[in-house]
Amino acid sequence: GDVSMGKNVEISSNLVVYGEVTFYQDISLHSDLEISNNLVVHNDVSMGNHLHVVGDVSLESNLEISNNLIVRNQAFFDKDVSFGTRVKVVGDVSMESNLEISNNLTVRNQVFFDQDVSVGNHFHVTGDVSMQSSLEISNNLFIRGNVGINTLSPKYSLHIDSSNAVLLP
Repeated sequence: GDVSMGKNVEISSNLVVYGEVTFYQDISLHSDLEISNNLVVHNDVSMGNHLHVVGDVSLESNLEISNNLIVRNQAFFDKDVSFGTRVKVVGDVSMESNLEISNNLTVRNQVFFDQDVSVGNHFHVTGDVSMQSSLEISNNLFIRGNVGINTLSPKYSLHIDSSNAVLLP
């Protein structure tokens, strides 16, 4: 049947649960939760509200979250973090170190850079490039295709639309 306790529960040996463990109130740990061997739950662990841990939580195996993981403050990782599928960030992402991408970086909307951008090898753009300030090229500029000045659809190697031009003597 049911077990109800109004005070502390101390288990000096094993706690084995073969059914569900359900908490309908908050679970608050004000010290470390230490499990020397295994915590084995054969079915679901369900909490009605929150699990609040003030100390450390250590996992030496997998942690699987079926729905959302919400971190309201900061998350720190001492080692690598690997995601099998996608990572979706709704807010800002801030990094104080390097970002290394082994394969492709796909940006579906816009990219903004507040500082200098350095490309070690090739910079390939499939679509349009638009700038609202100066473009400085310290070496050579190679263009395959047509170049348009004052036109978005150049028809010649160098196409200058002079309809709004002012001719100087």
